[in-house]
Amino acid sequence: MYVLGFPMGIMAPERQYVIARSGIIARIRDTLEKRGHDFLIDAMVFPGNSGSPVISKPEIISIQGTPSLPKPCLIGIVVSYLTYKDTALSQQTGQPRVIFEENSGLA
Repeated sequence: MYVLGFPMGIMAPERQYVIARSGIIARIRDTLEKRGHDFLIDAMVFPGNSGSPVISKPEIISIQGTPSLPKPCLIGIVVSYLTYKDTALSQQTGQPRVIFEENSGLA
């Protein structure tokens, strides 16, 4: 799958080309079991990707008994990305000193 967008406002006035990033569907069980509409993708998205389309990757080959996807199609919209926190502890006291929040690569 691909995410299309303008992350962090990256574009030049004379060349307004979309940035395409590839990824995979990491979790879709809730959607398939009709317990929700959200699914998780493993693709680096950044501020500015909110609202970006998530497009299926065309595939000619498929698993036996399933249809192939010869054309790309819209499968979702980026809502947000998940962060993870890394805490730096003081060697003297063992207490948290700084908490770093990083992009996990999951959206």
